[in-house]
Parts: sequence; C-alpha cells; structure tokens
Amino acid sequence: MANNWSLGGAGGILISGWREVNMRLSRLNQKIQTEINRKAVKEAIDPVVDMARMLTVTGKDAEAGQLKKSLGAVIRQKRGLVLAVAGPRSGFKVALGKRTRGKHQGATVYKNPTRYAHFVEFGTAHSAAKPFLTPAWNAVGSDTALATYIKVFTHEVMTTPLP
Repeated sequence: MANNWSLGGAGGILISGWREVNMRLSRLNQKIQTEINRKAVKEAIDPVVDMARMLTVTGKDAEAGQLKKSLGAVIRQKRGLVLAVAGPRSGFKVALGKRTRGKHQGATVYKNPTRYAHFVEFGTAHSAAKPFLTPAWNAVGSDTALATYIKVFTHEVMTTPLP
C-alpha cells in the first residue's frame, strides 16, 4: 500500500504521508475529528466568500452594501457529512423608512438581503443578472478549495495531541 494518495489524475493533488494522517485520525475521538473537519471546510470556503464580496455590485441607495455585508458561510453537519453553505446570512436587514399609508402606516420598512440575493445572482424578467457567487466559485476553483481543505485537515490531524 502506497503512502501517497492522489486526487484528480494528471496535474491533480498528491497527498504525501496519507498513511500517517489516516492512522492518527483513527486514534482521535469522533468529536475531535468533526471539529477538525469543520475547521478545514471553513478554511476552504473562506476564499470563495471573500471573492463573492469583491464581485458583489453595490448601489447608491439605502440598501447599498447590505448584500455584500451579509455574505458569509455557515458550516453544517448532516448525516455525518460536514458541508459549507455560502451566501447571504440572515440578520442583515436595513431600515428603509416608515410606511406612509395603509393598515400598517408608521411601521418601519426593512430590506433583507436573504430575500433578494437570488434575484441579483440570476436576474429576473425585469433586471439583468449580476452574478457574484457563481463567478466567485469559478475564480477560486474547486481544486484550490480542495487543496486548502486537505492542507488544513492534514495539518490539524498531525498537530492535534493524541489522547
């Protein structure tokens, strides 16, 4: 059995010392393994989120910059898998003003980026798309994200003290 593990074929990623990483990983408890995996996934998705922020178009109105500020990543665990979800986070709504008529007159009107980010990314029948997440993923690339994940994962496994 070889000590190297390759991913992606010719020009892909070669992981040296995989046997040692795998042996150390098997000696760590499940909670520590999950923490290491979450940290590696977070480090891998961060460049994509940073690039998406740079590519987000901002306007000159009251909501300018809210979409950009709301971009982030959430690390989730589901059925043993750790994954990252990148996009607008909740809690970044901005007050646009007060309602001037109707049943809710005087109520504050808010704009929440989670409710319109997909319209910006993909466009509508009335406005052209201004994509920011798809080009960010394409610019950073899955190979870079995977290489970052592997680098952080192997470093964390090899430096975590064994029980």
